[in-house]
Amino acid sequence: IGALVVQDYEDETKFNQEHLKLLESIASQAAIAIDNYRLLHDANLRVKELSALLELSQAFGTPRQNAMLSSTLDHLCELCGCDGSLLLLVDPGERNQLKVRAASKDLQEYTDKTILLDEGVSGKVASSREPLIINDYSTWPERCHLFDPPPKRVCAVPLVWENKAVGVMTLSSNNEAGEFSPREIEILQRFAGPVVIAVQNARVSAFRDALIHR
Repeated sequence: IGALVVQDYEDETKFNQEHLKLLESIASQAAIAIDNYRLLHDANLRVKELSALLELSQAFGTPRQNAMLSSTLDHLCELCGCDGSLLLLVDPGERNQLKVRAASKDLQEYTDKTILLDEGVSGKVASSREPLIINDYSTWPERCHLFDPPPKRVCAVPLVWENKAVGVMTLSSNNEAGEFSPREIEILQRFAGPVVIAVQNARVSAFRDALIHR
């Protein structure tokens, strides 16, 4: 996981086997401490992830559901260390379009905006029903017109219900350093199931209410 180096620029022959044994002992303890920190960090992220999923499941079918979708996207940004997250759904009135249904706090301006079903990362993911990572999104020739200026990188997973893509969840980042990886895709996929259930429950509830008041 790394290296521990000690140097003496004045006397290169100063160190002996005793120094090496001491350095190995220190390095071993440092490695254990680093591993423990990483395990604790991963455990804390997992707790936050489970907490967010629990909050979302408790909001199913309640007036808080819409707010919880945006809150869930905020949790995703925190878990993945990124700037923004969007939930786009296939527009029932325009089957060739995706509409932004919910957004994290920094992307609220995009709520209710639409893109074509074959446009950008979201459109490709909805069409293929496969996850996609584009780490050079700002220079990607197929990027969507929705973002101005475009983020540095974007990744997305499909929301699938009864073997059909009903939407997409995305992450985006403007950070110059780093890349999205399969880790971010795995986290998105863990949230995709509960989110698509929440969305379908909301649609069923709206349809039922419309029949009652007809």
